[in-house]
Amino acid sequence: MRIAELHPDAGDAVAIALDVPHELQSEYVGLAGQHVVLRTELDGAEARRTYSLTNVPGEWPLRIVARIHEHGQMSRHLADELRVGDQIDVLPPNGSLTPRSLAPASTYVGFASGCGITPVLSIVKATLQANPTNRFILFYGNSNTDRVMCLEELLGLKDRFIDRLALHFVMSREPQEVELYNGRIDAARVRELARTLFKTEQVAEFFVCGPGDMIDQVSGVLHDLNVPADRIHSEHFRDESTAHALTDNAAAGDTAMAHAHGGLAVGAGDATLHVTGPAARLDAAAGTEPVASGTARAPAADPDLAQVTVLMDGRHRTFTMKMSDDTVLDAASRAGLELPFSCRAGVVLPRAARKSFLAQWRWTRTTHSRTGSWSKAMCSPASRESRRPLSSSTTTRSNHELPDDFV
Repeated sequence: MRIAELHPDAGDAVAIALDVPHELQSEYVGLAGQHVVLRTELDGAEARRTYSLTNVPGEWPLRIVARIHEHGQMSRHLADELRVGDQIDVLPPNGSLTPRSLAPASTYVGFASGCGITPVLSIVKATLQANPTNRFILFYGNSNTDRVMCLEELLGLKDRFIDRLALHFVMSREPQEVELYNGRIDAARVRELARTLFKTEQVAEFFVCGPGDMIDQVSGVLHDLNVPADRIHSEHFRDESTAHALTDNAAAGDTAMAHAHGGLAVGAGDATLHVTGPAARLDAAAGTEPVASGTARAPAADPDLAQVTVLMDGRHRTFTMKMSDDTVLDAASRAGLELPFSCRAGVVLPRAARKSFLAQWRWTRTTHSRTGSWSKAMCSPASRESRRPLSSSTTTRSNHELPDDFV
């Protein structure tokens, strides 16, 4: 198939669109939540990796999002060597993580961690589009905002289905204002979520996808809460660094998938932004949710990256950016943060308009260049030519606060 689109997603993933020839489309419709196998020759040997489709069945082109691992053979090929217009072999959709019923007025619940969001995203769209009375509650776990995959599409779906889609982001390494959303999606957290945010007897089907023992913990709690087994659908995956042991048959259809990929309600109020550097780069082991038997290695420092932390409405959001980026604002936008400012224009605008008038957060090196320190950012409506450095002790807040109805 021809590569139709290719662009970054999150801090360490790549989104790819695959053109399906018209005469083959009937073979590639598939079901919501299924995956495809990409096949190519790398270093003289055939390589296969499985990636979940994020599009709704019958929607073209096919879309996948792949987490990039430092030593991942296929993911590095997709991110570094593949170009729009190139060809790659794609096997037809397969897999069992699919809705069994799309009855009207149904409520569905999804639990996803890391790149486990990709099949669940397809299911979310399919269930909500199937009937205007269906609802979906999604719990999505990550270490921090920078690793939230498909964030822009998730927020777009929330805007589209504002009364029928509930998004809950859980962060294990980024403090959230509500304690319920701090940590991992494990047995204790699922039990508390079920107590406060949904009633198991009112849920038609549960969908669970993630690494390590996350599946077993979530499913175990649901069983303890008397959810019948036929209403719980799950799919495991392993990151690409452990995928070499998979056989061709496993790569083609095993539910222990060799995925190479793996909360953001923005409100009104001031924001404080901090930039510290050099940032830590997560490798394939430390950058994924840990498996039950593994121990994550300490991340190595990367002198070319800075870590940015935004404090907004009492919540911390962290992402990394390249030292060569022009503005922190641009990097924040790529990470999926909608900062509630319109400093460039000097006016307060509705959400739809403010994207065109976002504040220009500037950053400059401090005098401590040998240590790799960075100054905190400033918000200014001034032009690029009028940048001025800030001391490393400066804290910056917004010039304007958006009213609640603009969020």
